[in-house]
Amino acid sequence: MTSPGGALAGRREVAVCSPVDVCAFVDDLEPTDVGELVLESHQAPSGSVFIEHGRVCWAAARGLARRFTQLLVAHTGVSPEVVERVVVGCLADRAPLGERLLEARVVSAEQLRATLLQHAAESLHVACLEPVWGRWHPRRSRGYASRFTFSTAEMLARSLAEENAFEAQEAGRRIREAFDPEESGVAFVRRGDRGVPQPVAVSGSWPREARTLIEIGRWASSAIDVASEAGAEPFIATTRGDASLVAWPAGRLVLAGLTTELGAARILTRFMRSRREERKDSNGRL
Repeated sequence: MTSPGGALAGRREVAVCSPVDVCAFVDDLEPTDVGELVLESHQAPSGSVFIEHGRVCWAAARGLARRFTQLLVAHTGVSPEVVERVVVGCLADRAPLGERLLEARVVSAEQLRATLLQHAAESLHVACLEPVWGRWHPRRSRGYASRFTFSTAEMLARSLAEENAFEAQEAGRRIREAFDPEESGVAFVRRGDRGVPQPVAVSGSWPREARTLIEIGRWASSAIDVASEAGAEPFIATTRGDASLVAWPAGRLVLAGLTTELGAARILTRFMRSRREERKDSNGRL
């Protein structure tokens, strides 16, 4: 995976081979930039991403025009007709769809955010299935509520989860088991056909930038490999102040996160217990 680099972002154009390139482009924008990155393939639009102040507000892809309604129905159980009426009303009034859905009590804030995230991630995944060219178009701010927009780290992990669905589901479960709600956890899948670990799940407020997320994956994987080659338990913990950065393997997954010193000890205890159980099972099969 490659990033576009600051020079390309400065020209407001970028060659896109994967969602990584889109998120790297967004990370390189100025904090005050607002606009739309239009993705084109053979002179035909394949999708677009709207960004405000370093956060992804929405993404769209060719062929997924009705996908948002389908996801909203799946998340809420309301009828498609009810959703369509709200959508049509918003188009007529040029009103923000999310706020109108909340006002109409069609959806809760949690359901709306989950739907928006899944739709944006699916759209970004589909728009980047083949190499495209991204062109930046400044737009006027629409004042999106920050709780319904997404950091590039969150967007990258969720979009790459589209091609690693099984691992992403397992990663989410392991993060919930390892980290407390106020802590931050991330997970990566190591694939033989990719040069770097693929982020597939994030939880918590850190990291916010996709490039930081990718750096964590590289650091965690490298540190775990070094520990394994040295014959040590592959649990990595580094502490600075009252925060601890931890990482450990779980099959094809690499998990990492930000916790406290006591949190690191708690996670290490669980890791060692899991390792003992794995060895016991392995010995029982011999």
